[in-house]
Formats: sequence, structure tokens, C-alpha cells
Amino acid sequence: MRSAHTTPGVTPGPSATEDHPWPVASVIVPSHAGAQRLPILLEALCHQDLPAPWELVVVVDGVVDETPDLLADFARRLPLRSLVADEPQGAIAALNAGYEAGRGEILIRLHDDLTPEKSFIRRHVAWHEGREDLAIIGLARDLYPHTAFARAYGLHQDRTFRQRTYAADESSLWTLWGPNTSVHRAAWARIGGYDPELPAGQDAEFAWRRRQAGIRFLVDPELETERRSPPATVAACVSRAFCEGAARRCVERAHSAARWPVPDDAPAGLHQSTVRFVARQLRTRARFERAAWTLERYLPRLPQGVGRWSVALLVESARRAGHISAR
Repeated sequence: MRSAHTTPGVTPGPSATEDHPWPVASVIVPSHAGAQRLPILLEALCHQDLPAPWELVVVVDGVVDETPDLLADFARRLPLRSLVADEPQGAIAALNAGYEAGRGEILIRLHDDLTPEKSFIRRHVAWHEGREDLAIIGLARDLYPHTAFARAYGLHQDRTFRQRTYAADESSLWTLWGPNTSVHRAAWARIGGYDPELPAGQDAEFAWRRRQAGIRFLVDPELETERRSPPATVAACVSRAFCEGAARRCVERAHSAARWPVPDDAPAGLHQSTVRFVARQLRTRARFERAAWTLERYLPRLPQGVGRWSVALLVESARRAGHISAR
């Protein structure tokens, strides 16, 4: 992976100086085919209110669009360094490369479809002041197009998930590790990065090792950010759920004590029996996706309650089938 630095002769804003030889924080952004998503993120990062030096490390996972040229343009306004892989290496390789290249004391992960508020870096940094034992999580607030899927399921599910998470017990928060998170560099160095050998579930496995090492996980509601590209169809949602189920099983194989919490209000009885039945009948990701596209066609004609239950049933069944398939 080669490094593409800022344009020669251009001062990119706050970075390493004589008084501050290292940036306080490194914001790490892995990106593949991100030329359409990155401009909104980069513009938001131009307006961060952290007074101390910080840096942005964008890891370009394969040159497939105009991303390198876009980054060169924004390097005039941001303390930006880019790492460029000519061929895609995968998300885990990109993340590990970004974390290893980051020079900041606080390592902040951010995905290219998020839109952070101006206090984003400052709040992440503040949590870690004088602490090396915290892992900080900010949730995503999904922006959906006006579709039958969004009305029936997407908006409701997103709102419910965030409400549950803010009320959740701290012991379950490790399962939420992902695109808006931060750790202290000392914890990264001591516990290590993402496991490239794991078939799936690297985020959760990464977080589980930190939990076992005594790192506390906290969610800050003020770090909630807009996400501009959530799974916006039944098929996308079902496919993601199938992969989540398989990922959970991979983590459980690697760490026998790792278990995902069951929500207190999780449906029981007949609903769970139906979930098990559908999981057994469809079994594969391809079959679930075909069923999802069929449901998508009928969703505009279904009463909202029926549509929501139908999507939820397919999502939960796909997650269960994915878990079974990885055994």
C-alpha cells in the first residue's frame, strides 16, 4: 500500500508542529469506490472545532474511481494523509493499515457514508483524556429514501434500535463496535488489531478482546451521526442479517464465552417458532434474497403493520439461518 501525501508546498491545516510534534487524534477512514460518498464527509471534517492538532488518514482500498484526485483537492483544506492500494485488499486490511499509520494518541474510526457534527473529534478526544481503558461508540442515524420499505420497517427499526441501545446494559455494548468508534492508541498497541484470518465478524471479535482485557465500552448520544447509505431495501437488509448471523457464529467459535444479548422485549412463542421454520425452509442467502425481492414488490400494498412484521420475520430468520450455515 503506497502513501499519497498532501500536495507539495500546501499547508493542510492543523497537523504536527514544533509545539505539538504529534497529532492528538487520528481519524481513520477506509474507503472503496467512495468518490460519491466522500465529499460530504470531507466537507464536514473541514469544520471540526477541536483546537489541537489532528490528522485524517484515508485508506483507499483499490483505485476504481476518482477518489485519489478528490483527496488531493481536499488536502488543501484538511490535515490529510492517504494510503492507496492499487488493488482492493478488503476492509480489514484497510482498517489495520489505517490504524497502524495513525500517529494520534486517540484513534477514531469513521466510515465514508457518515456526516459528523463539528464537535465530533473533540468529543471523542475528550472521553479519553487521562484514560486508556475506554472504547467509545457513536450510533448512526439512518437517512432513508421515501420508499415502502422505509415506511414499513426501516425508519421504525432504526429508531427502535437507537432507543434500545441508549438504555442497554454496558455489558452488551461491545457488540456495537463499528464505523463511529474510538480507542486509545495504548489499548490498540497492547491488544492488537483486526484479525485478518477470521472469516467474518472481525468488528465484534476486535471488541470482545478489548472487553476481556478490561476495556469499558460506552455510548455517547452526542456522537450520533447521519448515515447516508443504510440498507434501503428488504433484500439488502435481509442479506446483511444473514451475514451478521454467520459473523456471530465465527466469533463464538473463536471465543467460546462470547454471546450476543437477547433483548428483553424479543418476541417469543409462535413468532420464534415461525422464525425457526422460515430459517430451515430458506436456508441460503440466495433464497432469502429472492424471498426479499418478492416481499418488496408486495410491500406497498400491505397494511403497514403486516408489512413491518413480514420484513422483521424475514430479517430474523435470515440472521438465524446465517448463524446455522456457519456451523
